[in-house]
Amino acid sequence: MTSVTQCTTLTRPAQELTHEVQVMAGLSHENIVRFTGFIEDFENGKAWIVLSWEPNGNLTPNLQWKLFQIKDTFAGLEYLHTRQPPICHGDLKSLNILVSASYHAIITDFGSARLLNDPSDNGSNKASGQEVERNPSTEKDCSPIHLAATGSLGSRPSLPSDIWAAGWVCWEIMTDQLPFPELNSPDVIATMVVEGNVPSAREDAQLSQIVALSSLMKDCWAFNPKDRPTTSKCYREVTWMVSRPYSSHEKSLCKFLDHSHQHRP
Repeated sequence: MTSVTQCTTLTRPAQELTHEVQVMAGLSHENIVRFTGFIEDFENGKAWIVLSWEPNGNLTPNLQWKLFQIKDTFAGLEYLHTRQPPICHGDLKSLNILVSASYHAIITDFGSARLLNDPSDNGSNKASGQEVERNPSTEKDCSPIHLAATGSLGSRPSLPSDIWAAGWVCWEIMTDQLPFPELNSPDVIATMVVEGNVPSAREDAQLSQIVALSSLMKDCWAFNPKDRPTTSKCYREVTWMVSRPYSSHEKSLCKFLDHSHQHRP
């Protein structure tokens, strides 16, 4: 069966395009988007990155899969963080996580990714020669939550800032909404996050039913990067959550999810 691909039009500088292609070309994991090619139109100054087509969009309209998508997300992130050298994704969010035909979560968009010579790099040290400067226009589109995490760590994203972002992905998946939906000001949101005022996972009706996930999310949101868990620990925790027997409340929450994943390849 011939796979269908999607083309993403890029109007960014050639250096950024080359960087993203170089990062993606060396990746191979079931929870990382598959790079299939690269097309240039020199006459019109355009270029396209060709990726595997994932028919179910990104996480936002498919939040009913909950724990399984969280598990897949941490599996893909663990793959990136445990490579040699490690890769920092740099822009992890629900919009950058696609859903495949078999409802696996697939991490995409490596425009902000960078290779780290030192896995303990906190964002202020020099990374490898594969690094490129972030586009200011891209920075404007970043969530204030992500910018707050980056600013608290240094001048660049890092492995701990990926973990910070993964905690927010968990929140979006489990609550079916973006963080701080009652606030309209990015500046106010950023200030709240920097001051440590993250949402209480246990106060949410859905999240309170999955205490272990609530605890993991809290660990991901630790303001000190050194206090955040590794992707390997996150993946082990979520794998345990998926495999363990559910309480009566959790069975009610995940009934549709369990039924649907019986047919996964």
